[in-house]
Amino acid sequence: MRNLYDVLGISRDATTEDIQKAKRRLARATHPDVAGGSKEAFQAVEEAARVLGDPETRLLYDATGHTPHDGLDEAAEGIVWAEVGKAMMSSDKPERLDIVGLARNSISDTIQTARSNIKKLTAAKVNAARMAGRFRTSLPNDPIAQRFAKIQRDADAEIESTKAKIKVFERALQIAEAYEFEREPTPSATACDGWVFVQTPRTW
Repeated sequence: MRNLYDVLGISRDATTEDIQKAKRRLARATHPDVAGGSKEAFQAVEEAARVLGDPETRLLYDATGHTPHDGLDEAAEGIVWAEVGKAMMSSDKPERLDIVGLARNSISDTIQTARSNIKKLTAAKVNAARMAGRFRTSLPNDPIAQRFAKIQRDADAEIESTKAKIKVFERALQIAEAYEFEREPTPSATACDGWVFVQTPRTW
């Protein structure tokens, strides 16, 4: 699926107003009744604007690359499959690994990292607010205050995006926990042509 931001020709930090402006402009240009327009292009613009124009669906898309049309389970299933594939590619003998266990551990690590990031972002917000209050100026626009305010806004947006990501990964973990992998036992000794070589202590 094409990147929704690219469909609208906007950046990832575009405002709601930017999204609506892009929708109006592109809706006129891609309308099937207009020369050069098409039903498919028009629908792609409508879908992109619908997803990115709603804060919650935009957060889900930013965090996972999926849209509500895909559904939470579809997004989570994609994560599980990706982790299974990564685990299988980590060895030339994947049948000897606990593929599901590795996938679950990786998903759990992602969730823990995301939760840790939320704590760091929250601390950054608090610190920015505390430091901003220490600056005094006679300038009417107060550029330093504006920078601190942007730090807080960016932190808020990142926190919400991370929460949406955690929700999907938690569902992925639930799915992964419903599986087990029957792995092949790892040989305990080196066998060759029916002989087993066992190293014994050397005596002098």
